[in-house]
Amino acid sequence: LEEVLLELGSRGVLQLMVEGGGAVIGGFLAEGAAQQLQLYLGATALGSTAQRWIKAPLASTMAEARHATLLSTEVLGDDVCLCYALGEGEVEGEVAASR
Repeated sequence: LEEVLLELGSRGVLQLMVEGGGAVIGGFLAEGAAQQLQLYLGATALGSTAQRWIKAPLASTMAEARHATLLSTEVLGDDVCLCYALGEGEVEGEVAASR
């Protein structure tokens, strides 16, 4: 992941939107490589058969967890998009997760 981000930076890429499954999203979050997270929540529940949307060990306690700040919400029919800033400082990139 670090090599890909360095290569993109060398090509002048300053912002990157990433959509992916639990491993991709988890990788960016685990590396601290995301400054913004957009969660799309659907009005359908799958329960225990659903895939985890983050497949990475991020923290073992709430005190260790990276906290987010809610920036905005948007209603999309029966669904909703929640936009969060991750960590400190200006938002420069984003990670989008659909679940």
